Amino acid sequence: ATVEQVAAGYATLVTIAGLVDERFLGFGELGATKTVILDVSAMTRMTSFGVRQWLKAMDALPKTITDLYLLGCPTFFVDQLNMVLNFGGASKILTVVAPHTCPSCGVESGELIDVLAERANLVKGGLPEKECARCGGKLEFDETPESYFAFVNKYAASSLQPAAAQLLASQGLYTSSELTA
Repeated sequence: ATVEQVAAGYATLVTIAGLVDERFLGFGELGATKTVILDVSAMTRMTSFGVRQWLKAMDALPKTITDLYLLGCPTFFVDQLNMVLNFGGASKILTVVAPHTCPSCGVESGELIDVLAERANLVKGGLPEKECARCGGKLEFDETPESYFAFVNKYAASSLQPAAAQLLASQGLYTSSELTA
């Protein structure tokens, strides 16, 4: 896996890309930053050793961090959040990718779900409607909402710290509908 950091003001964006395995050594030196966003959208896979290394890295995060966010959690990452105790540590999830299929044309896709904006809906087992990019048909969610979104009660973000919102917007990664200018 590769780990890159972009710092702006009081926030640091850490992008983790590729395979997370026994060679994953954590998120790098974060200094005195108070707000950290872990962008996991470019992660391709995580081995069982990778899970162990991820847990070590989460434990090693500086205790001075007051806000920790996860962005773009892929399906396999969501599975770990739901199965592994404290996999997400103190983090709050902004977005996840959810598996969908189009009943009309059979195309399978991973659809981005804005957990911050959809939190109330997700808690009740509701999902935002998604449209097929190929035929425009209504997509069907490939999992049971209760099991896939089991992490929501523990990890869903209910707000976004302003420094994190500004950094994400400046990188073109996330613009919160919750953001008040």
